[in-house]
Amino acid sequence: MKGVSMTAEELAVIVPTPNAVVDDANVALWEQVRPLLTEAIGKKVDQTALFGSDKPASWPTAIIPTAIAADNTATAATGTDFGVGEANLPEKVSVDGFAVNRFASHPVPSWRLRTLRDQNGQPIYGSPMTEAKTGVLYGFPLDEIPNGAWDSATTELLATHWAKFVAGIRQDTTHDLGSSPLTRETLSFSSA
Repeated sequence: MKGVSMTAEELAVIVPTPNAVVDDANVALWEQVRPLLTEAIGKKVDQTALFGSDKPASWPTAIIPTAIAADNTATAATGTDFGVGEANLPEKVSVDGFAVNRFASHPVPSWRLRTLRDQNGQPIYGSPMTEAKTGVLYGFPLDEIPNGAWDSATTELLATHWAKFVAGIRQDTTHDLGSSPLTRETLSFSSA
């Protein structure tokens, strides 16, 4: 993509663990914690890119606030017409010249969609048959974001042209076991 630049920002996860816990653990504690650190970083990247949570000043406005500012929103209908709101959303995005080719949401909408049928009694939402597959809404993939990053009070569903959304990770995660004591003075806390 021409004219697009990415600015890398650092992100850290700190897990204060008393020496006594490490000494008394009867499992490989570090091997248990390491995947959780990577998950925590992934969650924060999702929160920041999608909703702007703790967004660095060098990053552009997050995806959901940008969509809201462009009035690319639709209100989900209730009852048997729940899917109508979902159909209205891609229409609004298409009016701005973007062809929707994928959806994303927290897990709840896909469960609601599983109950909906078209006029012929056929499901409008194709449930995945295995965990490895994503669901399909109106012929397009619907990816659930199950890591807790999704702010369901703000948004139920994101309709997007996936190729227009670019995110990058400068390097894979690195892990370090430090022995320095962490005190309130050495940590910075956010009031957010």
